[in-house]
Amino acid sequence: DMDAIEVSNLNRQFLFRREHVGELKSTTAATAARRINPKMKLQARSHKVARETEHIFDDRFWERLDCVVNALDNVPARLYVDSKCVEYRKPLLESGTLGAQANCQVVVPFETESYATQRDPEEQAVPMCTMHYYPNTIDHTIHYARDMFASLFTLPAEAVNGFVHDPEAFFQRLDQEPGTRVQTLEAVHTALVSRRPSCLKDCVLLAREQFEETFANQVKLLLHTHPLDKRTEDGSLFWSGSKKPPRPLSFDAADPTHLQFVEWTA
Repeated sequence: DMDAIEVSNLNRQFLFRREHVGELKSTTAATAARRINPKMKLQARSHKVARETEHIFDDRFWERLDCVVNALDNVPARLYVDSKCVEYRKPLLESGTLGAQANCQVVVPFETESYATQRDPEEQAVPMCTMHYYPNTIDHTIHYARDMFASLFTLPAEAVNGFVHDPEAFFQRLDQEPGTRVQTLEAVHTALVSRRPSCLKDCVLLAREQFEETFANQVKLLLHTHPLDKRTEDGSLFWSGSKKPPRPLSFDAADPTHLQFVEWTA
């Protein structure tokens, strides 16, 4: 798995904790599994399984497998692994989730149909980890911008309005959504108490801090976790292929895009 752990991953599995956010899923999961069963033999890999990594996942790799278990979050990757299992005649337990949807399918050579035999509906969602940490297409950046807009200007405002207009109904809804309860309450407290703006200057200050958090601090944290010279288990560079290393921005008042962000966010 090439992806890093997101906060949204914490509510649907038991191997990751909040302190693991930003770390690689594969290595963190392997470490946690070894703590559960020290006798388990695991090898964590942080490469994407795709055509561009066939020099890593080569004939020898596939031929040595007894079976394959998928837990993927996108259709192209599932189709690729399925094609390899067909080519090398390996049993496949195909499973995964996408939003509220889930599937599980057992594929046995010469006994059952393969995963690719039936077409899944076209994908609409971009994997969160790719969108936040390794965007490599314009679609990823657009989805990231929309997600950021909702997290800054839509969801907190809806939560505050719900609390102000009908506190009883607000807390009833929170009881039905325990996974987001703390996050929602923090957003309401921030908007109404701890960071409530009282003038335009306060709004500009919040906008300027948001610029620093989004385009500098988060990027620096990612590069601290995965330095530019980091190498994977096989010696190749971590930042290679579709993984493009980000560059932290320094705020420049002479740059119109920087000023526009602060102005429009305020």
